[in-house]
Amino acid sequence: MKTTQHCRAAAAIYSSDSDAWSHVSVDDPQLAVAPTFLFTDYARKPRVHVGDAVYWLPPDNYILEFDIVRRSLSLILMPVPVPSAGFSPDYWQSQLVLTEAKELGYAVAMVTDGSIELWKRDTDNAAGWSMHRSVPLDKCLPRMQMQAELSLLGFHEESNAIFVWINAGLFLIQLESMQSRILCQGFGDFEIYPFSGFYPGDAAGTQADILCSLGLAMDTLNMWHYEDPQGDLHGPFSMMTLQGWRNHGFFPKDFRVWRTDQTKGQAVLLKDAIQSMALPRLAP
Repeated sequence: MKTTQHCRAAAAIYSSDSDAWSHVSVDDPQLAVAPTFLFTDYARKPRVHVGDAVYWLPPDNYILEFDIVRRSLSLILMPVPVPSAGFSPDYWQSQLVLTEAKELGYAVAMVTDGSIELWKRDTDNAAGWSMHRSVPLDKCLPRMQMQAELSLLGFHEESNAIFVWINAGLFLIQLESMQSRILCQGFGDFEIYPFSGFYPGDAAGTQADILCSLGLAMDTLNMWHYEDPQGDLHGPFSMMTLQGWRNHGFFPKDFRVWRTDQTKGQAVLLKDAIQSMALPRLAP
């Protein structure tokens, strides 16, 4: 998929069997395409595959749909308009996803209340979309790190997991269980294109299997949980991550943690857990 010199979207299908490309399909010239659709070549988010169609999210108020069977391109208006063109913060706070029924969904990060709104296609609705549910992030991300920035960078279809970036780093959140895993820390210009391994035809992979194929299997000896003052549980996080937050003053001296293979009743002081793992102290 790319934009032609006449500012129209074009797409073609490659067949590995025939080692050939299909005829090029272009969008309907009668479609009301905004000038900002010129940014199609720079849509830096992975596509989503639903049924016989593939969807992209350009930095505009539209979703680009390519019907693989009909070889046709069309535009879908997003449920929540992006007010400005280009790579605005609103573009990075939105992401195409799949619903539980494997239908096209649209996620929007709500920075003000630390949640993600999930919308789904609704042909019975005049707007074409309906609000599906709101996903609170305060139980799977550190609260103090969500206030300044919250970006959605990608979606893994098989495990129904979304990639979320905050100041603390890049996290993977499974939208059904709300389990989270930090993938890397700090700032970065991320472009994420997730893929999973290959399985035998008679092996039905569970979500845990798929996460393992992504290289995201949790080492229970190195992943930890904690309970915040409000009684909410968080994790799992690596000890290196917890130590870094402790050095920045996020945790009190009597802060307790427990491993993924333990219960809350087995929690120990964070400083003791750090000493037991003999981690080098990170500079504040």
